[in-house]
Amino acid sequence: MLDAFVERVRAAYDATFPEHRARRGYGCAFHLKRCYCGAPTWQQPCPTCGYYPMYGTPGTSWKPDSATRERFAARARHFGGVAAWYFAGFRQVVAYAEDPAYRERIDRLVVDAATWTNVPTPEEVWDVVRGEPPTAG
Repeated sequence: MLDAFVERVRAAYDATFPEHRARRGYGCAFHLKRCYCGAPTWQQPCPTCGYYPMYGTPGTSWKPDSATRERFAARARHFGGVAAWYFAGFRQVVAYAEDPAYRERIDRLVVDAATWTNVPTPEEVWDVVRGEPPTAG
């Protein structure tokens, strides 16, 4: 279920930034895995709790598995979904502040991803990444 979603995110990024593949030798690195806090993540630091394992310490005040499905889903919805949240993360890089063309492309990706249909809900992403069935209610 998530494979097609992950590929869609990667394809959208790669179509928007074809020069990145040529320069780096690889395309979009979007992936989904479970973080220290328990939430699905696609980067370091974790967009939910700030965990950064490359530093060798949790780097977060969160406790293991303290993230909740509801908080993750609310945060994802704040951005317009998981894909839009991922793309919005690129607003934190220096190029976003300094390069109007880069900023325009990122903003377009965020807006477009927020309108995607036939993608998993944040709750579905949570359930699949955590390997848990949906909870009732």
